[in-house]
Amino acid sequence: LLAGTVVMKNIPITGQRLATDHLASATRRTAAFLCDLLWLVPLTYGLLLVIPVEKRWSSLILLNLIPLFLLLLWSLCETVLQTTLGKTLWGLKVVDEDGRPATLAQTLLRNCFRLLDTNPVGYLCAALPSKKQRPGDIASGTLVIRAPRGGKGWVALPLFLLLAGGLFVAGLKNSQSFVRKDYGVRFVSTQIPLL
Repeated sequence: LLAGTVVMKNIPITGQRLATDHLASATRRTAAFLCDLLWLVPLTYGLLLVIPVEKRWSSLILLNLIPLFLLLLWSLCETVLQTTLGKTLWGLKVVDEDGRPATLAQTLLRNCFRLLDTNPVGYLCAALPSKKQRPGDIASGTLVIRAPRGGKGWVALPLFLLLAGGLFVAGLKNSQSFVRKDYGVRFVSTQIPLL
């Protein structure tokens, strides 16, 4: 204020702009997220089952890296493809507020707010404002719009399902996972079998 200056965002002229006047409703976005759970839940369980429980330090490190991996994977989907499995099925895309594809930094910031956004207040925020943005969208400067389903989304559908299904099957076949019959959790000096 004292210097009389402003900080402006430098937007490179790259990427095709999409019309941002067809904003996705909170209902459509919720349905898309529920569809995304069809690949996220098996993927997460597959990752958990692939972790070898016999190696304590590596399993501890891998267990703590799973949320970061899922955050990065989700953000990469929304950056490279502008969509996820559920958004493809519902005809939605994630874009910058000016209609250009969102950057990786924007989608990472957007998805860091996911825990805050998946409560009733977050959905209320997406339903009430004129731009239908949840807090993560407001912080990252992104919009979710209704857009024609592109070829990238349809190509990605089998990839999402194969990745989730493949990891889930690999996890079930892992002989060192925590679901085997002889595995137990040790509290103090007692052993309680899981199965």
